Amino acid sequence: MPLAYDIQYSDTLNRGLAYAESCFETWRVVNRDVFLLLAHQQRLQRGMTCLGWDVSLPTIQKWFDKANQAAMQQGNDRLIRMSISAGEAAWGLLPKETATLKVYVQTMSCLKRPNLHLQSVEWMFPRYEKLAKFTADYSFELRAMRQWKDSLPAGRKALICQDGEVMHSLTANILLYRQGQWWTAQGLGILSGVVQDFLCQQGLVKGISCPVAWLDDCEAMACSNSGVFLQAVASIHGRKLDMQHPALDVLYAALRCEKGVAL
Repeated sequence: MPLAYDIQYSDTLNRGLAYAESCFETWRVVNRDVFLLLAHQQRLQRGMTCLGWDVSLPTIQKWFDKANQAAMQQGNDRLIRMSISAGEAAWGLLPKETATLKVYVQTMSCLKRPNLHLQSVEWMFPRYEKLAKFTADYSFELRAMRQWKDSLPAGRKALICQDGEVMHSLTANILLYRQGQWWTAQGLGILSGVVQDFLCQQGLVKGISCPVAWLDDCEAMACSNSGVFLQAVASIHGRKLDMQHPALDVLYAALRCEKGVAL
């Protein structure tokens, strides 16, 4: 099926579109509460600092307050994405001396997720440090998804691996339970998740380099992000996993004690 297209002529273009000079943050607001709100704000600030934008934390907090207030007018449980772009500029890679930042806010309802069936795929790009959510990073995943499309069995989602190590899914950190311990993949090329960091700080999960071989003998798996908080994995490589494993209850219990969490 041919793609639809629209041609527009302009002397300026948003630098987030032209050069992916943008970063974003996603979080969920539940009954006016956000799980570890400060961690989300600080991660967004790190991303803007990397792009050379000196924005104070109080300013970012005002942005979050406005976004949360607008979202709660649409419902008591909303997922929010805030994207920050360098704004409009004429042609040229070098940014202006003073950027006029554009702040975009999107909200959506949190839909029930279907059971998650994962299949490992090989990441074909070099790894680099990920300190925040940069729009540019996701262009790599979009290209990779096109290449994985024909190799993934129907109904299975990509579990990204490289050089014999588990990395992450397309939108979540990975947790593996084996030999009486929860492990989570951490290292170069893996964005530290807010939920993942919380579970590690609670002493419930250990961050480490996770070999792909662990996918063959793990008893349970879960994905964590700020949209679902924690989702048990139904199968890996077609092998069924215990979605009711008692080890999952420990993680759920820790999260349920926190404000802004809905499981």
